Amino acid sequence: ESWPMLPLVRTKNVLAKHLEQQNHTMLTYAPYGFDAVNLVIAAYIKSTSKTSSQFLKQLKEVRYQGLTGPISFDANGDLKQPRFYFYQLKNNQWLKL
Repeated sequence: ESWPMLPLVRTKNVLAKHLEQQNHTMLTYAPYGFDAVNLVIAAYIKSTSKTSSQFLKQLKEVRYQGLTGPISFDANGDLKQPRFYFYQLKNNQWLKL
């Protein structure tokens, strides 16, 4: 259940080169933050009503090509293709949460 990281690697290399020129470093999770902000902006732009319930409905429907790959949600509002998972050890077995 791994996700191809090629788009992220390319973007990370471009950003790393840019940041290196300015004596800065990039945090590992920075692309995810960038995608989250742009996803909210895309939903806000597409939303016909600015009420919170309409906005949340529109947020579930947004399809966005982010730095970390394509982002879309299922009917429950969960990511269709998450980039990582959380696991819990229970009865000597790893359970995906």
